[in-house]
Amino acid sequence: MANGKILLIGDAAGFFDPITGEGIGIAARQALLLEKYVEPVLKENSGNLVKAMFDYSRASAQIYRRYQIMTSLVLLLRLWPKLTDGVIQVLHSFPALFQKLLSVNMR
Repeated sequence: MANGKILLIGDAAGFFDPITGEGIGIAARQALLLEKYVEPVLKENSGNLVKAMFDYSRASAQIYRRYQIMTSLVLLLRLWPKLTDGVIQVLHSFPALFQKLLSVNMR
């Protein structure tokens, strides 16, 4: 989240994943984006800081979107316990599929 000259990342930016607790993961990814987009402008005291922060915000939103979709799907499942049981059985039978789904929030 960027506003003026303040940048927030991870949980401080409002990201909280109650399923995986991946606030630190997204914060680390956002920190890398800060290094890519904002640090060069600050370090060299040149360039357009507003544009750099906009570019950072746009890239950060793309990361956040993936987490938001997966978390929303998991939270929706809780509304249908029988469907949830079926999904759990399928994931238990296919551990590679389960690992793939988990990796969505770990990239």
